[in-house]
Amino acid sequence: MKKYTVFILILLCINIACNNKDTDFVAKFMKYYPELNQRKIIFGNYLKQINNSSAYQSSQLSNSRNKIVITISSLCGPCYITIEKWNKYLNSNMFQNTDILFIANGEYNEAFTNEINKYNYKFPIFIDESDSFDIKNNLYHKSDTYLLNSENKIIFLGSPISSEILMNYYKILTNNN
Repeated sequence: MKKYTVFILILLCINIACNNKDTDFVAKFMKYYPELNQRKIIFGNYLKQINNSSAYQSSQLSNSRNKIVITISSLCGPCYITIEKWNKYLNSNMFQNTDILFIANGEYNEAFTNEINKYNYKFPIFIDESDSFDIKNNLYHKSDTYLLNSENKIIFLGSPISSEILMNYYKILTNNN
């Protein structure tokens, strides 16, 4: 994961130095991931919401809004920190035109669920006990962040909360300037 982040940051710095247009850069960047670029993501009934967030319905996963999908492990301690960082961004209304959702891969973990439910997160957190999300969508990163367009196709990847440069691209791509 760290090597992908370093690679992304190097590419972004090169882009800024060359003064390429933002959309041109995104297209060039996604060429490094041809197997993911414009891949349609399928959501299924195997996703079970584990937090008390505004009863996000499975049918909303197919709606026509942009989505940021963050995949994590249900057994991952540092993932709590990731969730909390996202919560801070959402409290600032940074992505008000975009749905944010977490998918925790792995066995149901009561400690994880209890920890999640202590906080009033504005976004849904789903558990996928069978790793079906990764398998059905042929995703090889167990923990990553995907930006989906209104048709649920991957248009960018990487976490915008890890870099101001990535955040700027996410804002452009989701029209949250």
